Parts: sequence; C-alpha cells; structure tokens
Amino acid sequence: MVPVPDEDIVVPAEVSDESDVGRGARGTLDVIDKSEGIMDQAIADGTTECGEREDSAATETATSSCTDHAPLVPGTFNTVNDYISALEDELRRRNDELFRFREMLAGMSFTEESLRGNDNRVHFYTGLPSYHALKCVFELVAPYVHHTSKNVASKFEEMMLFLIKLRLNVPLQDLAYRFNMSLSTSSRVFDKWLNVFYGRLRVLIRWPEIEENAATMPMAFRENFGCKVRVILDCFEVFIHRPRSLDVRAGTWSHYKHHNTVKFLIGICPLGSIIFISSSYGGRTSDKVIAEHCGILNLLERGDVVLADRGFLIAESVGLCCATLYVPPFTRGKRQLSCADVEHTRKIANVRIHVERVIGRVRNKYKILKGPLPVEVLSTNNSRDTPPLDKIAVVCCALTNLCNSVVPSC
Repeated sequence: MVPVPDEDIVVPAEVSDESDVGRGARGTLDVIDKSEGIMDQAIADGTTECGEREDSAATETATSSCTDHAPLVPGTFNTVNDYISALEDELRRRNDELFRFREMLAGMSFTEESLRGNDNRVHFYTGLPSYHALKCVFELVAPYVHHTSKNVASKFEEMMLFLIKLRLNVPLQDLAYRFNMSLSTSSRVFDKWLNVFYGRLRVLIRWPEIEENAATMPMAFRENFGCKVRVILDCFEVFIHRPRSLDVRAGTWSHYKHHNTVKFLIGICPLGSIIFISSSYGGRTSDKVIAEHCGILNLLERGDVVLADRGFLIAESVGLCCATLYVPPFTRGKRQLSCADVEHTRKIANVRIHVERVIGRVRNKYKILKGPLPVEVLSTNNSRDTPPLDKIAVVCCALTNLCNSVVPSC
C-alpha cells in the first residue's frame, strides 16, 4: 500500500464513503481529513463498485465511434493528484477530438462560413469563379425568395442545393441526404430557386448596342470582318428521356445525335458573351426553322454581319433585315473548293469556333444541360408559363456570363 502524504487529499465523490462526503457531493471533488484509511478505502472502492462502473463505461465506449480509449479508473492511480492530471489530459484530448469533428462537419456543410475564402470549393460546386461572385449572386436573388423559420435549411444552403444540381446534376435524393431534408422538400427548393434565378438573372443575357459591340470587337474579328459582326449562331441539344407519346417521341428524335433531344439556338457576341438563347424546340427541328421562328432575326439592324454554320440556310431571311450572313462554302456539286472559298472558310472557321467553345463551356460547367432529363421538364401547368428546361438553359447561360470570356480580347 502506498503511504498517504501529510496533506489534504482530493478524491472523486463517487469513490468516497457517502457518510463522509454527503449526498450533495456526488460527482464533485471534496476535501477529506487526513487519514491513512481513506486512501485504502478509495483504492478498495475502485476495485469493487468502480469496477462495476468500469465494465459499464467500457461497454459504452466500445460502441462509441468517437474514441477508442478506455475510461479512467480511480483505483489504478497511486495518488489523487495523478488521477486529476489524467482527467485533465483526457479532457484536453476530448476537446481536441471535438475540434477535429467540428472541422470535419464544417468541411461537409455548405454554409457561408464553410465557403468563405475557399474559391476552389466554390468553383467546384457552383461554377462561379469566387466566393465574392457567389455572394453577389446571393444578394441579388435572396430577397425575392420566400423563407420562414420552418424551413429546414437557410436561404444560402437552399441556394447551394440549387446550384449544385445545375453544376453536377446529381440526383435530388442525393441532395436531400446532403442537406438533411426529404426528397419532396429538395424538389420544391429547386423549383422555387429556379423561378427566382430565372426572373432575376435573365437580364444578364442582353443584346448589345451597335456602338458597344464595335468598341469591344476583338482583333481576330476586326482583321477578317471589320466591326460589323453582330452575332455568331449555333445550336446545341440536350438529351431527354424517351417520351411515351409517339408524336412527342418523333418530334424530339435527333438524327444527328441518334437520341431524343430538345434543341436551343444560342448566339454569342464577338467578345464571347452569350447574348441570346432561344426557347426549346424538338430535336427534329432544323436550324433554319429555329432561327426563323425564335425571334433573333428581329434584333438585327442594317449592316450587321451574322456568322453561322452550313446548316443555317437563312441568307434570304437575314437579307430581309438588311444584314449579311456568312457561312462556310458548300462543296456540293464541286470536286474541291476554290482558293477563294478555302480562304473564306478559314476566316469563318477561325472566329466561329468561339461559339462552339462557349457552348462546350456552358455544358461542361453546368452538367444538367448534358442530360438526360425527364420529359416533365418540357411541360408547364400554365400554357403561358416558361417550361422548366427553358429556365434552366437561361440560368446556366446567365451564370456563365459571370465568368471570364473564352475569347481573347486582342
């Protein structure tokens, strides 16, 4: 037996005699009178009734995922001071463990605090270049979103759910698990924010004035077409699931993609910004029909130059607007192109490739446009309302305009 020093000693209340400590002292440390028998009693208690507690605590610890350490047993220490020191070490270890778990939890959340200053994480989950850009978008749309204290997530977290869906096109059930909500709630959150984003951000897709367009004309366009190029046209297709209706299935079948698709016409200015996005058309619709019915020809002015691919057989329609259409020459009926045609093709191809880069950027940045999407995104409850897929396309293009241009300015 270890001798007891001639000084007051402190022992845990749960291992001391109730007659000495009293009922109110259980769970605290009390000062006990000098006596050699008290330490013996504490050690004895540690091997009996504390032994039973040790078994219980060990069982709980074995099932806990937070720690692999066995509980501290008072009877295994030589002095009470050693026991107190061990408790303090255990407290520090538990605090460090708690801090690590909080850091891990923050890393898995999508709050403002977890994203602030982490531009790489913001870009990965939203496609936006920085947290500052994300915050600006949030301040632009958040005041128009209905939100109450009953909502599971904050406004910022709901916006992140919406942007992650656009960016990664993960299932809504996945997002429901990430944000601790039901599938139906995550679907309602997405629809709510889609409507607000569409209403607030579509102004970012604007048709520039002639003077503004000429002042920002890149040198690659100036050298080949002067300052007259107003828009570069192309179409892109979004895969959809196979419709049940035979008529819809036939109207959305794309011979080019060999899949059911919907088609959008997109127009970019020479600087690389998206300045026009049409409503959706069935994948079977030709580029010519879309261009003549989507309304873009009404925006052309006298002297404008339009660049497009061979599929846009709209020279007459563009001419009626006193504008000029440039497309690569056709080889139909010719064995080969003339030198003039080759040079003309080269000039158009050098600048028209930028619209393909912009389309590729939009679809790679927001993978929801790669599909396949359910057919329901093409329908609305109100015939005058815009289909959800059209809203998605507009929002994705508007968010892309907030990023740096893919076209060099010089």
